[in-house]
Amino acid sequence: MALSSTGKPMTSGPIKATQNFAVPSSTGMGGMPKPPLGSKPFKDPMSKFDPLPWNEFFDSREMIDDVVPVYYAGTGGHVFFCMHGAGHSALSFAALARIMKGAPYNGTTVAFDFRGHGLHKCENENELSQEILIADTIRVLRHVITKFPDQSIIMVGHSMGGSIATKAMMHIETELKDDELS
Repeated sequence: MALSSTGKPMTSGPIKATQNFAVPSSTGMGGMPKPPLGSKPFKDPMSKFDPLPWNEFFDSREMIDDVVPVYYAGTGGHVFFCMHGAGHSALSFAALARIMKGAPYNGTTVAFDFRGHGLHKCENENELSQEILIADTIRVLRHVITKFPDQSIIMVGHSMGGSIATKAMMHIETELKDDELS
């Protein structure tokens, strides 16, 4: 049997605290230490990973029928119509938008949030079937065509957005006439 520093036998099993080790706050040692007077406040080191504001990359944002947020960067050249992947948002294309609107490209980037993502707001946000996402994409595409009627549109998609872009174009090609789209 082992003996404690006081000579009493030590028992096996869970250790029970017999003393309160809390330091009274009046000593200045309880809780978080206070920064020195006049110093900068504590900044969370993880804050460097916080999302940047959309307007540092895009020039404008509009809501189609107060439901679908659409972001625009640039006004000339080709229109890059961007569709994000699952779990992401239109802001996935923010860095691309900033690059494409400047020289030497001088293009236009348009990106929107799919339902259930970003700032999209509708009654059935969880309805993410292909048919619904294709219909939503065609609706936004029609809106973009009216804003940029004389510019070519290049569809860009990442992951889910790429799949929906391909299927939306197949739908347009097989079921819609050119004059119905505009």
